[in-house]
Amino acid sequence: MGLTAMPYRDTLGSAAQKWFDNYKERYKVDPNIGAIYGHVAADLTVLGITKTGPELTTDNFIKAMESVKGYKDIFGGPEASFGPDKHQGASSSFLAVVKGGRWVRLTDPLTF
Repeated sequence: MGLTAMPYRDTLGSAAQKWFDNYKERYKVDPNIGAIYGHVAADLTVLGITKTGPELTTDNFIKAMESVKGYKDIFGGPEASFGPDKHQGASSSFLAVVKGGRWVRLTDPLTF
């Protein structure tokens, strides 16, 4: 089960391909799913800090993050929205299996 598909360069959109190439150039390896999750977490954190404005406090940051609606990452992950009672973000996942040495989705997003 996953939230985001494995980052195979030939299946990514142009923004994600650029990120993939920059990652590989810097670290000399292809990015893995951990790198993808790290990028998305950092991107969401920067979005929250930006939405917080000049008064960066814990409470203001939490309010800013809770105002994020319809966030889409560059990798085609599930849409994420947050709120006072919704801190997980995504509400769907998918099943996958390895075929021909690659992870392949078996299902459309499954909501929970």
